[in-house]
Amino acid sequence: MASQPALQRLKGHFAESGNTPEAWSALWEQDFKPWERSTSSPALIDALKSHATLQGGLRTNGTRKKALVPGCGTGHDVIVLADAGYDAVGLDGADLAIEAGVKLAEEHKQELGKNGGSAKFVKADFFASEWEKDADALSGFDLIYDYTVSQLTRSSWFMLILVVPVCFESIYASCLG
Repeated sequence: MASQPALQRLKGHFAESGNTPEAWSALWEQDFKPWERSTSSPALIDALKSHATLQGGLRTNGTRKKALVPGCGTGHDVIVLADAGYDAVGLDGADLAIEAGVKLAEEHKQELGKNGGSAKFVKADFFASEWEKDADALSGFDLIYDYTVSQLTRSSWFMLILVVPVCFESIYASCLG
């Protein structure tokens, strides 16, 4: 957990420069990453172990399940999801974060192949749509693991369509009886 002075510095940094990929990149370049734990989120590990339905593997159509981690940072959560059998995509706006993720995936290459999953890292702003093609996002994701998107910006988070495609006609038909 970040110290109070570190939290104040973060708050001041984003108040001054906004919550943009460039602002995050500046923190990486300064090697100021009080959020970095050098391990995956314990909550993610626990959820994957406790809920069999969250395990990766194949969809009913034979394609591999996909997971997205926006704001992936060093990529530890991406690696855990790939190890669980997902084709996992880490998304971050900071070049140094993507480089760290690629390096981590290389270090864990042997383990990742055991369950068929893969790890991919894409440099992009989650709130812009230019990354969707690079992340193979057009077919959606079976799981999106996020704890980085501020609650203040979640109202603009329109990317829900990536999680589960919805046929609105069938929803309206069921509502109309």
